[in-house]
Amino acid sequence: MNRPNWARLSVLWRTVAIFGAILAAVLLFLMIRNWISTGNPLHAKSSLAVTPPPVKIGFSPATIHAGESYTMIMPQPIGEWAGQWVDMRVACDDDKPAEVLHFKQLDSQGQVRVTVDPTFRACQVKVSGVRRSGDRDWHDATGSITVQR
Repeated sequence: MNRPNWARLSVLWRTVAIFGAILAAVLLFLMIRNWISTGNPLHAKSSLAVTPPPVKIGFSPATIHAGESYTMIMPQPIGEWAGQWVDMRVACDDDKPAEVLHFKQLDSQGQVRVTVDPTFRACQVKVSGVRRSGDRDWHDATGSITVQR
């Protein structure tokens, strides 16, 4: 009958316990460091994370009067936005951005013609975000159009 070598097992378990304690200390250190830098102990910052560039939204013409039309152009790879309904995050001048859900459907070239309501107030409309209607995540966006009275 083989009997376990208790001395060898004891060394093995002590080694496992020490390794576990070191691992726990490292994880605790990383959580505290992230907590201090982000205010959230579970926020994982990765140096490998790549932030996509903002979606550049063009307007033609860049300045219009209320009641006129403009063309909104999303020149990213055409297949990415073509034919999609989009939600927009926009602000007039320095107002807080508002979400405009199900704004418009883009054509096969990623463009749409928009008529501005004649009662729309004069301001610079700045786009800060865009997403496909129904998606959860917003893409950062840049672009603006000036509306005059």
